[in-house]
Amino acid sequence: MSLKLAKSPKIALVTAFMSGFIPIMFVEINKVAIDYLVLLLIFSIIYCIFKINERKYVDYALILIFLLVMTSPLAFILIIGLLFYLLLLKLENLKVEMKRQR
Repeated sequence: MSLKLAKSPKIALVTAFMSGFIPIMFVEINKVAIDYLVLLLIFSIIYCIFKINERKYVDYALILIFLLVMTSPLAFILIIGLLFYLLLLKLENLKVEMKRQR
């Protein structure tokens, strides 16, 4: 994801290395918790949104959002964030459009 965002291999390597050491949920590393599944689903949805121009990623994103809504109330935070992003695009008079495949 960091390579897709930064478009520079050096910056992507540094940010991926730094994010690997963020102490997220190290306390419950040996316990099975639903939070790990939720984090995996959220990052998978964000990855699918990056590649939304391909039809199969649209389907994957919808399926993953459905699974996220069924597993955790944190899905509403993601949905509110995406709606806020669309609101900001609307306020800046930017168009939201899908690119067509050749």
